[in-house]
Amino acid sequence: MLSDVRKYAYSWQMKLLYLLIALTFFGGFGLAGYLRSCSLGKMDPYTIARINGRSITMEEFQRAYNNALNVLRDRLGDSFSEEILKEQNFKGEVLRGMIQRTLILERAREMGLMVTDEELRSSIARMFSDERGYFDAERYRRALRANRLHVSQFEEAQREEILLSKVQELILSSASLTEDEIALEYRLKNEKVNIAFVSFDTKEGAEGLLRTLSMGKKPPRGISVEETGFFTRNGGNIPKIGISEEGVARAFSLTEDNPIAEEPLFTNGKYYALWLKGKKDIIPLRFKKEKERFAGEILKEKRQRLLHSWIESLTEEARLSINEPVLESFGTGGE
Repeated sequence: MLSDVRKYAYSWQMKLLYLLIALTFFGGFGLAGYLRSCSLGKMDPYTIARINGRSITMEEFQRAYNNALNVLRDRLGDSFSEEILKEQNFKGEVLRGMIQRTLILERAREMGLMVTDEELRSSIARMFSDERGYFDAERYRRALRANRLHVSQFEEAQREEILLSKVQELILSSASLTEDEIALEYRLKNEKVNIAFVSFDTKEGAEGLLRTLSMGKKPPRGISVEETGFFTRNGGNIPKIGISEEGVARAFSLTEDNPIAEEPLFTNGKYYALWLKGKKDIIPLRFKKEKERFAGEILKEKRQRLLHSWIESLTEEARLSINEPVLESFGTGGE
């Protein structure tokens, strides 16, 4: 089992890493995004990055990398491989976590946030409590000795961990939902349509069918008409057609009064004539029953988007430079 301090040592790092992974569906921003806004300058080989004048040394990076690597190995067990590190650009993700941690702590101090001695004592007491819930001083000392950490080093790091949590809670708590937002999001996620379609190799063929349909006529004999079956907006996928955000938007814009698409949809190398076959609106009683649970899920998503946007804005405003040659060569001789 990992020691308490070792668990702590990588906890902030992994929180940021998993946060970034969780946010990739918002069009995540990786290390390449940082590099586009960097003010690159010469750096010595002992510095891997500089953020607003503050340097991240190779020693700091090596320590963070090793901590993150330990937890990854511990969690993956026999599934761990060196290929995973390459595929996930692991060293880049570690550096990204360090950069964001630095920026968040910097902004927290600018905001006047602080950690009191009482908060620090309570936090450490919870980490090293015995079976009865009391602080175990000997366990604390053993953990520090085992990890070669001085009390002042650990306590300063723990202050920063608490400060990070405070900033996150402050940002997340600023998000809220109105009744109209809840109702709209529920409709967007639960409304369903069934679309009839015919695929063509040419745009002219699809346009010809749409004109025929708009005149109130049926599709000519010999044309194979398919139906998607009822589906929701989730995932941006149209059954039997494929992924197409534009196609999903068009499908859900069709109504009983205007059931025929104005123009063909082009996706996956084909032109599609689309028209509405059926629509299932939300069920008010089901909405009422699911509203509280659904609102909680939507609020969580909104808060994560807000946090993502806030962190991204910190990065865009930062004076940031990355020692690309050093980062690229890191690990080539063994971590």
